[in-house]
Amino acid sequence: IGRMSMSQLMESMASLKNNLIDSKLAALATKEDIKGLREDNERLTKENQLLRKEITSLRVESQRQRRLIDDLDTKSRECNLIFKGLKYAPQDDLAQLVVTFSREVLNMELGIDSIYVRSLGRRDSANKLLLVTLPNFKVKIAVLNSLKRLKNNGFMVFQDFPPNARLRKAKLLLLRKEILRHNNQLSVCGSTSGSECQIRLVPFDWFKVWRVRWHKQD
Repeated sequence: IGRMSMSQLMESMASLKNNLIDSKLAALATKEDIKGLREDNERLTKENQLLRKEITSLRVESQRQRRLIDDLDTKSRECNLIFKGLKYAPQDDLAQLVVTFSREVLNMELGIDSIYVRSLGRRDSANKLLLVTLPNFKVKIAVLNSLKRLKNNGFMVFQDFPPNARLRKAKLLLLRKEILRHNNQLSVCGSTSGSECQIRLVPFDWFKVWRVRWHKQD
């Protein structure tokens, strides 16, 4: 330093100061940087909104496809009924068992050659449920209309619904119960398939995505 003149020393210190200021300013965001960040943020926000809409659309479409499959499954089961409470041995003729039960308990005649019966559940369980396929839907309705004879005798006969249809039916029954709790003067009934609940003859449906739907509205 002793060899440097005062002017040289001042120039050196000024250069060092400028370098320090430049290095500090380099780490700070400029207006252009802030503008770029804002634009990136807006772009990401829009992309996020579009992705949310696409996900919702995919969920809705998946639910519709699932409902279509369930409807086809329900259609394939429309002549089925499930019988509970009938006692039988492994060697028993299940079709004859159902025919005898229908005659003696339901006061109905079923042709043994017109029905198909198989047991449900584990092989080692006793008195399993019986899945009965009837010849047509008319016979099924006749059996359902005769179920008033089953009160308090340990037997049950119910419809064969797919799992998702049973869920919709359960949700709509809860809805029906709650509506009648608030206003028992309303006309509220369920469809034969259990997939709709009619309130004053207006059909309501249950979707997992929208919950309750009325005329395709939430």
